[in-house]
Amino acid sequence: MESVKLEPLGKYIDIITDYHANGSYESLKDHVTLLDHKDYAVIIRTLNFERQDFRDELLYVDEDAYNFLEKSKVLPNDILMNKIANPGSVYIMPDLGCPVTCGMNLFLIRFNNQVNQRYMYYNMKNVEPYIKSFSHGTTTKTITKDDVRGIEVYFHSKPMQDSIANFLTLIDDKIQNNKNIIYTLSRTIKLLYDYWFIQFDFPDKDGKPYKSHGGEFIYSSLLKRNIPEGWTELSLGKRLTFERGVEIGSDNYLVEKQENSAPFIRVSDLNGSSEIYAKMDLLDGKLLAPQDICVSLDGTVGKVDYALYGGYSTGIRKVYDEKAEINNSLIFAILTSDYIQYVIEKYATGSNILHASEAVNHMDIPYSKEVYGQFQKLITPMFEKMIKVKLENEKLQNYKNLILPMLMNGQVIFGEDIRD
Repeated sequence: MESVKLEPLGKYIDIITDYHANGSYESLKDHVTLLDHKDYAVIIRTLNFERQDFRDELLYVDEDAYNFLEKSKVLPNDILMNKIANPGSVYIMPDLGCPVTCGMNLFLIRFNNQVNQRYMYYNMKNVEPYIKSFSHGTTTKTITKDDVRGIEVYFHSKPMQDSIANFLTLIDDKIQNNKNIIYTLSRTIKLLYDYWFIQFDFPDKDGKPYKSHGGEFIYSSLLKRNIPEGWTELSLGKRLTFERGVEIGSDNYLVEKQENSAPFIRVSDLNGSSEIYAKMDLLDGKLLAPQDICVSLDGTVGKVDYALYGGYSTGIRKVYDEKAEINNSLIFAILTSDYIQYVIEKYATGSNILHASEAVNHMDIPYSKEVYGQFQKLITPMFEKMIKVKLENEKLQNYKNLILPMLMNGQVIFGEDIRD
């Protein structure tokens, strides 16, 4: 069996730094302005890692600010750790293809060449609950640089570190490739929907773009816009079912799967994964299957997800057509369109927690059964591919979660058959 040794992280840490290492609060305020539009460098935040979203909701800084933040420039494969608000959570920096600097609530950790950087990420991720136990504080928990340096973990030999890191990186690369496929397909569906039903350049009877080739329009007083001649209006709130989930109460959350239980999906779990379970008899039949579409109308409103299994909370609606004429690929395209997202945001009310159920009564769209039917046939194979790839990622992630501790504690070593 491969021998391991228990040593402090600090023995191998080359750099541990953060945003505030670059100067006083006053100098940071004077030199750094956060931008919500694309600029020279991304300032990476916990939110990006938690949502595993490095395309949307990014903040930026200009080149002068990036150079001022010289002590916290982030490179691909650097390890980031929350220092407050769930301190000890560990992440690894992907390659965004642009300069990146460290956000305010994170530590940047870079190890020396005596150890494999990606191995150290997997190692620390494996013992993340143990790392979190070093946080302290009453109102707001924190972890310090000295705390991190003093944490002892088991280290494999360098050759074994390289093997473990390479193996787990192959899984992560496959997961990321699948995410890229999903992103490309979802963007294609969104662009096609815009082209067909916002710009009205769907193929006419001669296969030419309708609006660009002189298609006729009539005015819709309901939609307050011109729509193609022969079309009508469709009120989604009347045509589709928006089935509300169930509230089981946090006291009934299960942290592990038990007999007769299922995952319980909350708004915060959409576009991510659920780590909470609930007894089936508490779910009142409110279950999502992988082919189902759901949308959040409370909390973070407008999140659309699919390929899920489990019960779902009252902040989520399962959306379907009882007539089964509008399938889930088309529902996905409609709900993720810019217009429906605008409607949800417009009718969301509340100061601390948003509620947007009223938006359902205002989801009116121009409609042609024939054209929407053609579009549905076009995008259904894309959406089915998205479901398949997302479910594959779930299996890969579950396998990784299973094999990671076994690799780290020596239960499995390379050369053994690990298929079982």
